[in-house]
Amino acid sequence: MKTGVIVGNLLVTYILFPLIYVAEYLVNIFTKNYKYYDTYYSDLGSYLSRVFEGVFFWGTILLVATLIPLHLVKIKWLYRIRRNYILLSILCYIAINILFVILTGYGMLLLTKFSPWSEQVPFAVVLIGFSSLIQGVLYFLVDRYYRLK
Repeated sequence: MKTGVIVGNLLVTYILFPLIYVAEYLVNIFTKNYKYYDTYYSDLGSYLSRVFEGVFFWGTILLVATLIPLHLVKIKWLYRIRRNYILLSILCYIAINILFVILTGYGMLLLTKFSPWSEQVPFAVVLIGFSSLIQGVLYFLVDRYYRLK
């Protein structure tokens, strides 16, 4: 079980999170339009270096600050719940992420329309969607098998 939790968290942290992080630039990669904000890059290597800059740092922050506390809560309380487990685990992960945003001093972001994909989507909606996606993937990678045992 511990191996499954570790592997699931690492897959989410270092594969799924970077794909979400650079999703808006994937079209540029496929169309060979290597533009990052107002700078054009001549080759794919330098473009990817710029786009992926900091992604593994933020992935590690995601792992340490939100995923590890989530799994501690799951082990202590959530794995005992039989009904509505996935809904409660998603709500728990949303609460952990909101608490993380508030504790880091960026609580005002929850009230703004700050989104990497559109200026019309509030940050709180992006946070809820991201939390739901991550917890859903973790459920299918780890929790579903652990709860069957």
